[in-house]
Amino acid sequence: MTDVSLRLEQPADDPAIECLLDLGFSSNRRQRGVYSLRAPGGQAFPVCQVAVAAGAIVATLRFWPVALAGYASVYLLGPLSVAAAWRHRGLGATMVEAGLALVDRAGIEAVVVSGEPDFYRRFGFVAGAPLGLVLPLPVEPERIMIRSRVAPPAQPLGPVSRAAAAVRPPAELGAG
Repeated sequence: MTDVSLRLEQPADDPAIECLLDLGFSSNRRQRGVYSLRAPGGQAFPVCQVAVAAGAIVATLRFWPVALAGYASVYLLGPLSVAAAWRHRGLGATMVEAGLALVDRAGIEAVVVSGEPDFYRRFGFVAGAPLGLVLPLPVEPERIMIRSRVAPPAQPLGPVSRAAAAVRPPAELGAG
């Protein structure tokens, strides 16, 4: 994939990302329960990424701070969206690997996702529903997954909720 590069998401990327997400998931995507965990502008900018080809954003991967009892730091992975012309080239997997590496370097204890089990298992995600992990409905139980870098707390894990504090964009990091 020498014709595409990954870089961190910037606030100015939002219109292009929203367009890509609408194309990939439709504008009805905001009705999914998991969207209630995503505060507008509250994504974890230091780990969110875009893939750029010929000056255009062709893929996006976002992470959102969420709360889960027993963990000091948790991110929600998603959405991951790849433009139709760029699918089936490994770009999504490359973005997830790179994003999780950033998350690990940031010391985040766990990542939850509502996604395709066959895709996310290769990155260390396990079924969350049998552990008592709960995401806002509607979501199919088999899509609820977790990847933990620390020993999980006693089950059941319980519900994931929106984090109380927003994450500041990179330009604001280190200030104050």
